[in-house]
Amino acid sequence: LPARPITIDDPAAILFTSGTTGRPRGAIQTHRNFFSYLTCAYMIGARQFLRFPGESMDVGGPTLACSPLFHVSGLHACAVMAVGAGINHLWTTGRYDAEKILRLTEEHGIARWGGVTTQLWRLVEHPRLADYDTSSVVSIGGGGSVWSPELQEICRTALPHARVSVTIGYGLTESSGLATSAADDVLRDYPDSVGYPLPIVGVRITDEGGRELDEGAVGNVCLSGPMITPGYWNDPAATAETIRDGWLRTGDYGYVRDGLLFLVSRRSDLIIRGGENIYPTEIEQRLDAHPSVAESAVVGVEHRELGQEVKAVVVVDDEQPGTDLIGELEAWVADTLADIKVPAHWELRTEPLPRNATGKILKQVVQGDADYDFVEE
Repeated sequence: LPARPITIDDPAAILFTSGTTGRPRGAIQTHRNFFSYLTCAYMIGARQFLRFPGESMDVGGPTLACSPLFHVSGLHACAVMAVGAGINHLWTTGRYDAEKILRLTEEHGIARWGGVTTQLWRLVEHPRLADYDTSSVVSIGGGGSVWSPELQEICRTALPHARVSVTIGYGLTESSGLATSAADDVLRDYPDSVGYPLPIVGVRITDEGGRELDEGAVGNVCLSGPMITPGYWNDPAATAETIRDGWLRTGDYGYVRDGLLFLVSRRSDLIIRGGENIYPTEIEQRLDAHPSVAESAVVGVEHRELGQEVKAVVVVDDEQPGTDLIGELEAWVADTLADIKVPAHWELRTEPLPRNATGKILKQVVQGDADYDFVEE
């Protein structure tokens, strides 16, 4: 290696974003970003120990590592933590297999399950969950997308022995994977929250012009702090658009209440119907709670008068779903949400929704705006 001094703000890695709404971008990760992530992880661990004394230390078994190294969780939360904090991880290889995870949990006494929501759903709803000894698992955590209150409760029910059941975090590749964190006691009181900002992270909500909004108002979620990327590799235009005066525009819509951050939608997913903002996440969470629905994606379709209408793409288990199910789902959504949020268009299917390598739904593929060329092996 060349004998060249390395400064803390020099690039250390390039991680590509997941590309759920467009072409992936290479987010630069500096040495400061890596160090700051470790600092935050230590803070979270210390806070857990103080809030749950005796419950979060000496868990014995390894932590499950099922995120690929090209993903920010695989690199920071697994590889970096393994080296920087001496955490024992059990790595899986190849295609994600829920039963394989259950078998490894029994064989190696895995103490912590982690992953994106898709992976956790497959674990806690696996038909052979009860056939394996999962008593070693003391906590479940992850991120990647909003965890519905239903998923949180199912995790607690599926693993009643878990002492600190559910812990989730919110972050992006551009924020080194972390920005906020919510422990189990917070989620029990505020299940639709993604937690409090970490000590070195600034969070504010702004309008389209960058003006900070009052508490409770929905707007652009912006982050600042030493974990924020300095920019995108060889893409100054994207850097200037996303990072302004040290604040990262995450592309998420949300609001802050009592110090907690709540997410309502990706900015690119927002549906504007007759001038009214509709956030797909709450409709998807309602649909996913229906017993006949395996998963769903809500998108906007063009309408001459209204601008857009709501369309739901729903994956069901029934091989021949009928129109009566659509009527049932319409009533199901209308029971808790406003009439304008009830989908006007429905697509029922049995094949899974298209996802990228980290399990996120590719909305642009669902809408037909991009090809799906990801191959699972």
